[in-house]
Amino acid sequence: MQESLGRKLRILRAERGISQEEAAARAGITPETLSRLEWDRRRAYSPTLHKIAKGYGIPVSELMIGEEEPVPLGSARLAGLLERDLGHSYILTPLADLREEAAGFAFGAVEVAQMLVALGDEVRHLKEVFLERGGGEPDLARAVQDAWRGAMPRAYLLASVASEKQLTSSVSEDEVRTFVERLEAAKETILQAIPA
Repeated sequence: MQESLGRKLRILRAERGISQEEAAARAGITPETLSRLEWDRRRAYSPTLHKIAKGYGIPVSELMIGEEEPVPLGSARLAGLLERDLGHSYILTPLADLREEAAGFAFGAVEVAQMLVALGDEVRHLKEVFLERGGGEPDLARAVQDAWRGAMPRAYLLASVASEKQLTSSVSEDEVRTFVERLEAAKETILQAIPA
């Protein structure tokens, strides 16, 4: 019988003798998200898998068991490039999942700002991928352009979540200033990278 991701997560948590709440806190995700993943009621996207692996202190490859769903060639290659080169792929995470991650209890305004900057890094990287490799490869080029089109909605979503958190979080003036600078830099990067 092939082991599912959910069963693997339940075993990992049981081996450590910790509650779902503690495991979620270690990974920086909500207990609700972890619960749905443990019972295979939600697909795990790469940023979440990386957080869980880090929380459990294991390589992310150990969480790939049973993950054999076919993914379109361009999107799969693009995800692989981003994960290999940057270690994250927020630009490919569905908006609903990204909002859930960003709004999680373990994330403050500064952490959301860092996610936004990571998104900007991905956009810069996609520009290089498109110019260097995507031009003559239709599947990859299409995946890059789709990701570009999704960049601004994700940037606005993260900016919105960060603003909401600033109103309720106790962050210092320096942290707010740093957040604003990162936000502006990431927005500029995204605007410059999207083809006219």
